Amino acid sequence: LSATQAQWQRVSLYLGGNEVEIPSETRLYFATKAANPNLRGGLWNGTTVVNYCVTQEGLESQLLESILSAREPDLHDHHSKLRTHISQREIELSRLEMRILELVVSSDMSLLENAKLLDVVEQAVTAAAETAKVVEQATARVAELEQLRAVLSPLAQRGALLFFLLQDMSRLEPMCAYSLGYFKETFLES
Repeated sequence: LSATQAQWQRVSLYLGGNEVEIPSETRLYFATKAANPNLRGGLWNGTTVVNYCVTQEGLESQLLESILSAREPDLHDHHSKLRTHISQREIELSRLEMRILELVVSSDMSLLENAKLLDVVEQAVTAAAETAKVVEQATARVAELEQLRAVLSPLAQRGALLFFLLQDMSRLEPMCAYSLGYFKETFLES
C-alpha cells in the first residue's frame, strides 16, 4: 500500500504498482505486527491505528481478575452484583430527584401542602438510606477484595513475566509460540 488518491469523489489505492478504484464508503482493515507502522503523511491522516499489543501491566490486571474470579468466585460475583445494585439505586435516586424538581416547578400550591411532592420526597429519602446501606456493605467487600488482590498480585506479576518470557522464546524457536488465550487457560489450571 503506497498511497491513496481522491479526485472528484474517486478514491483509488495503489497496490503493488496497480491502481485499484474503490467505492468511497468502503472501509479497509489492515493488520500488522509492527507496533507503530510507518505510513506516509496522507495515509496517516486518514487512518485510525489501533494497537492491540499486550502490555505487562494490562496482562497482570487480566490475570489478577481471572485468579480472583477462579479462587473466590462468590466474593468476586458478589462485588460485581453490589456495583450493579449501587448503579441501579443511583439511577433510581436521580429519577426521583428529577421527579421532585418537576413537581416543585409545576406546583401551584405550597410545597408543604402538596401530598404528591411529599410522597416522592419520602421515597427519595428511603431510597437514599437504602443506597447508603448498600454502599456501606460494598465498602466492606471492597476492602476484603483489595486485601485479597494485594496477596495475589505477585502471582499475577509472575504470570505476566512468564508469558513475556515465553513470547521471547518463540523468537529463538518458533515451536515455542503460545497464544494469550492458551497461556491464560494453562495459567489458571496451574
